[in-house]
Amino acid sequence: MPAEPTPFRVAVSDDVFNDLRTRLKRTLFTVPSDSTYWAAGTDPGYLRELVAYWADEFDWRAAEAALNAFPQYVAEVAGRRVHFVHLRGRRTEGAPAPLPLVLSHGWPSSFVEMLRVAERLADPAAHGGDPADAFDVVVPSLPGFLHSELPREPFTRRGVADIWHELMTETLGYERFGAFGGDIGGGVTQWLGALHPCDVAGVHITSAVVTAEFDEHPATPEEQAYLDALAAYDVDDQGYSEIMCTRPDTIAAAHHRPRRHHPQP
Repeated sequence: MPAEPTPFRVAVSDDVFNDLRTRLKRTLFTVPSDSTYWAAGTDPGYLRELVAYWADEFDWRAAEAALNAFPQYVAEVAGRRVHFVHLRGRRTEGAPAPLPLVLSHGWPSSFVEMLRVAERLADPAAHGGDPADAFDVVVPSLPGFLHSELPREPFTRRGVADIWHELMTETLGYERFGAFGGDIGGGVTQWLGALHPCDVAGVHITSAVVTAEFDEHPATPEEQAYLDALAAYDVDDQGYSEIMCTRPDTIAAAHHRPRRHHPQP
């Protein structure tokens, strides 16, 4: 039998916050290599303002308290710790049990980006909707993100899909569920539907990987516009993704910083 999920709360020490503020205030900024705003990537002026906001104005403790208003858990899934939010759908008495949904975030992001929509899906009546449309909502953190451990094997969207399937069916006991995702989470969601069609009621994605052939049935104008935009993205905006796929340790070295040891909660 899988172990019961353990309640979890975000608890960041003052030392971590103080260290973060110090590093933000010591940031070294570059000069723009192109005079056109954002033409060569992140605009240094914009970044300077953003860093100042994070260092001096953002209320970190208020954000922590807001996150802890959501029911969070950790559980051992496929031999590794997975962190997730679990919102039970609010429904009228006598109504059928809500359909479960798993929402998968992307990169660079976290479960936090899914919380606003998760609230509305779990309690539509509180947001002007029909209580009959309520869902049970599960928002996991991708492996290696925040409080979810990295898998021992290489990180793949297909591998995460199997972890999510185990989380939903074995850890949480759902027999059938729907799935949503975008970016990396979209790939995870596609694999969920492909690998587990008997358990996944349907998928909704915001970033499709197109593998269809158009020899027999030519693409519609809308489909061709999407394919053209995808090709332009590959040429103009794909460099960061390629280096992460081919030289991840180089990126890791560039972004790594020494830190004190903080035991896992």
